Formats: sequence, structure tokens, C-alpha cells
Amino acid sequence: MLRSLAWQSAPSTLTTSQGTHYSELKFEAEGAATALPKLLVLFRRLQLLSWPLTGLAALSVFEALLVSQVGRVTGGFYTALLGEDSKRRFFALFAQAAGWFLAAAAVKSCCQYIAQQLALKWRGKLTKQLQDTCASRNGYYWLQSSIDNLDQRLIQDVSLFCTKLGDMLPILASAPFQTLFYSIWVSRLAGRAMIALYFYFVFGAVVQRVVVVRLAALVYSQEQREGAFRIAHARLRFQAEQVALAGGGPAEAAHLDHLLQKTLANQQLIVLWSWLLAAITAGLDYFGSLVTYLAIAYAVWSGIIGAKGDQGKTAGQISVAAFAMLSLAFSFSQVLDLSDRAAALLGLATRVSQPLEALDDLPESAHDLPLSSAGSQMLQHPLCKAAAKMQLIIRS
Repeated sequence: MLRSLAWQSAPSTLTTSQGTHYSELKFEAEGAATALPKLLVLFRRLQLLSWPLTGLAALSVFEALLVSQVGRVTGGFYTALLGEDSKRRFFALFAQAAGWFLAAAAVKSCCQYIAQQLALKWRGKLTKQLQDTCASRNGYYWLQSSIDNLDQRLIQDVSLFCTKLGDMLPILASAPFQTLFYSIWVSRLAGRAMIALYFYFVFGAVVQRVVVVRLAALVYSQEQREGAFRIAHARLRFQAEQVALAGGGPAEAAHLDHLLQKTLANQQLIVLWSWLLAAITAGLDYFGSLVTYLAIAYAVWSGIIGAKGDQGKTAGQISVAAFAMLSLAFSFSQVLDLSDRAAALLGLATRVSQPLEALDDLPESAHDLPLSSAGSQMLQHPLCKAAAKMQLIIRS
């Protein structure tokens, strides 16, 4: 009889594992086609287009303008070194560039601060929405069979989602404006040579997408498996006496080891695909510099850049054009470098949005529970009646 008690506690965890496998297959089948809309729904809930975000975008544009001034100044170093009174002109340009760099660093740090504050605010908002709805409409009861590890999604997944989004936000806010600004600048300096950079960026984005979709599914699955593993240990802790009396220790150890191996196996896949994504991203970054210099060479050979008979002026023009093209390539590289965080964000967005959608679909009568006879008898207990009276006093 006692041995059966130990075994009766296992189905909840086994059910979670089966639900994990089903949800994982469903996520992989749907892929980013459903993850991206869920991400946009969360953006609307967070009111992403707010004044702080607008201020963040404005600061990012200001930072791009400051950095561009540095590029204009550095182009003058070649002219100063090759001209008369080179020392005075060189150190004057050096001091000017240092001032621009200090201003850009101050603006960049402000952008990071605003992004972290927004992430903190979003976590509080999402968590409050989830826990208020769960508490007021008995969401923990109704969703226990359809949503795995609801507590983990509410506490850990929401926090990870907001942190990842906050880390990506400064780049996402600045990338469109920086790309537009440097594209206009490069078009004036090098003309159609910048088309090569655009083709290269599109090629890199297409290659990365294949890996990102798979990695997002693995992140989604990993969070489920981590939750199942945590629940198994929590269940063993709460039922330690029954398991010990029934002699179910070896069975529990085997079950926990099974869940651990599944968790580690999925994490190993994440490591493998993350390595592949990092290798692709690093390769795109390095070869992006080569593409940039090819574009500069084309501009020089075609006569777009260069001043006949004045090597110092030609060197200065090449320096400014190289800085502008490298800045444009860097704007593209920043977006491509977000691929690993984007994969995690898509997986977390799906896990956070699923309970929100399920809670929204609950009827208004969700507070009425279909209690069993045991549950009805429990409500007649004096302690439950006292708790109900206390709630009425608090609400009044």
C-alpha cells in the first residue's frame, strides 16, 4: 500500500514530460510563423511605443550623429600629417575627436540605462497581469492541465523575456536610423558601391534565419524540460516521507535521472546550434569588412573617390569613405549579431504569451470551481470559513 503511494506521485511529472514533447513538436511545426505574431502581441501589451522608447530612439540617433563627426575628423588626420604644421593640426584634431568620443560614450550609457529601466517596468507589468488574472479568475486551477509550469512562466520566463528585450532594445531602436543615415552618407561619397553591402546583409539574414528558427524551438523546449525537472524535485521534497516509507528511493532516482538526461540532451543541442549560429555570425562580420574594402576599391578605381595630383586629399577622402562604409556595415552587423538573442526571445515570447492568451479566453464565471465532494467538504472546514470571512472584510 505504501509503495503505491510513491508511485502515485509520478504521473504528474510524467504528464508534464509528455506535454513538453507535444508542445515542442507543435512549436517546431509552427516555427517563427506563430512566434513572431505572439511577440508582436506582447509588444502591444507592453505599450512598446511609449515616450521612454521614443526618447531612447532619439538618443540613439544623436549617438550616430556624434560618431559620424568622429569619422569626419579622422579623415583629416591624413591631410594634417602630410601637410604643413602637422603637429599642431594633428593634436587639434585629436582633441576634437576625443571630445566627440566622450559625448558619444555618455549618450550610449544613457541609452543602456533607459533600456534597463524599461525592462524592469515591463517585467512588473507582465507579471502583475498574469498573477492578478490567475488569482482573481482561478487561473492556476483552470490552466494546470493545458499550460505546463505556469509558475515558472510567470516568474522566470517573464523575467528572461524582459531582460533579453531590454538588451536588444538600444540596437533595435537605433539600427533603422543609423542605417538610413549612413546609407545617405555613403551614397554621397561612394555612389552605387554601397549596393554590395545591402546584398551582403540580405544574404546574411537569410542564412541566419534557418538557424534562428531551430534554436528558438530548442529554447522553448529547454524551458519546459527545466520546469519538469524542477517540479520533480519539488514533488519529491513535499512527499519525502511517503517515498521513504514506501522504499521508493531507487524509482525516484531513476525517474529524476531520466528527466535530467532529457534536459541535458536538449541543452547539448542548444550548445551545438548556438555554436553554428556564432560561427555564421562571426564569419559574416569578418567577411563584411572585406566586402567593404571591395566597395571602396571599386569607388576608387571607377573615379568616384579621389583627387588627381593631391595624394593627401585623396587619402583623406578614402579615410572618410572607409569610415562611412564600415559604419554602415557595422549597423548591419549589429542586427545580425542579435540572432542568438532573437532566437531566445522568440522562444520565451511563445511561453509568456500562451498563458496570457489562455487566461484571456477564460469565461467570467471562471471563479466558480467544479468542486469534488472532497473539495466541498474541505470548504465546510472552520478554517476555510474563517478565511472566507476575512477576505470579505478585506474587500469591504
